[in-house]
Amino acid sequence: MLIAQDAVEQIIQKKYAAPYIKRNDIKAVLTYGICFCKKECAVVEKKLK
Repeated sequence: MLIAQDAVEQIIQKKYAAPYIKRNDIKAVLTYGICFCKKECAVVEKKLK
C-alpha cells in the first residue's frame, strides 16, 4: 500500500493533473496509485478537485 500511496504523491508533486484541475468544464479529478505484487494488489485513490 505504501508504494501505491507514493504513486499518488508523485502525481501531486509533479503536477500531472494540474491542467485538468484548472479547467472549469471538468467537475472532478481523481488520482489512482496501483501497486501489484504477485497475486496481491493495492489501490489508493485521492480526489484532487
